[in-house]
Amino acid sequence: MLSALFRRAPRNDRRQNRRIYDRPLKIKIEGKTYKTLDWSLGGFRIKGYHRPLEIGERIAGKVGVPHGARNGDIVVEIMRATNNGEVGVRFLEISPRSFVAMAGIKAI
Repeated sequence: MLSALFRRAPRNDRRQNRRIYDRPLKIKIEGKTYKTLDWSLGGFRIKGYHRPLEIGERIAGKVGVPHGARNGDIVVEIMRATNNGEVGVRFLEISPRSFVAMAGIKAI
């Protein structure tokens, strides 16, 4: 059952935190809101970003956690950006309340 909620990472995947697919976060950046495709305590992935991004670019925004704390402040670094607007980021800063709420999310 858990395998349906948390996909097994490829052997060469170097992520330190488990990805969550079934409970999207709401991310607000530059006045636009996105739902995550997947996320972990280390970062997240979204699609349809509204402008081109550079690898290493830093962006401030807000994160909304399902059934958690109110939107918390985040600063992220762009790790991957595709031509079709898919973006992978890592957290540089995250509000403590949001981090604790995210860490408490369990698989159904």
